[in-house]
Formats: sequence, C-alpha cells, structure tokens
Amino acid sequence: MQTGKAYSQDLRERVIAGYQKGKTTMKEVADRFAVSRNWVNNLVQRQKQTGSVSAKPHGGGAVAKVNATHYPIPEAIIDGQNDIILLEIRQRFAEKTEILGSQSTICRAL
Repeated sequence: MQTGKAYSQDLRERVIAGYQKGKTTMKEVADRFAVSRNWVNNLVQRQKQTGSVSAKPHGGGAVAKVNATHYPIPEAIIDGQNDIILLEIRQRFAEKTEILGSQSTICRAL
C-alpha cells in the first residue's frame, strides 16, 4: 500500500471502473488494487460529489520566513567580510530583521 503521495490518475480510474462494474465490495476492490478500503470509499465519494477522481491540488506549505525582500540583508552582512561564518550571518540577520531563521533558511536566502 502506497503512503505519502498521490495515487496515479490511471489507478484512480481503474479503481472506480472496477467498483462501478458492480457485484463487488469496496474491500474487494481495495484488495485487488492493493489500496486501502478507506481510500476507495473516499474516491467513490469524490466521484459522486464532483464527477472527478483526480487528486486534489497541493495545499501549499509553510510561508517562508525569509523572502525576496530580505535577500539584500545577508548580502550586505557578507559584503566586506567574506570569511564570516553562517552562524554569525544568522545572528546579524536576526538583529537587523528580528527574524531568527535557521542556518538552513539563511543559507537558502544566500
């Protein structure tokens, strides 16, 4: 059974087709396609409600603490002191912006 990512459109269509043929339960369809019974149920419900079995769009993620408006700040911190370490850049960035990002966040901003 797959976890953590969306099932393919092809699988979704085959599962719905298998269930709609009738004379079978959601559990049997789930076993046949190696998916959970709950997923089959959700897929059937989505098809009834929306007429589609396509995956829902990605819901997004966390909003970045450091965005393009902040990019000049770490560059200015580094300018003239090219031997500065990332931890120091992070600390000075926090002093200037009141954003205490992780070292990874600062590194991505660079």
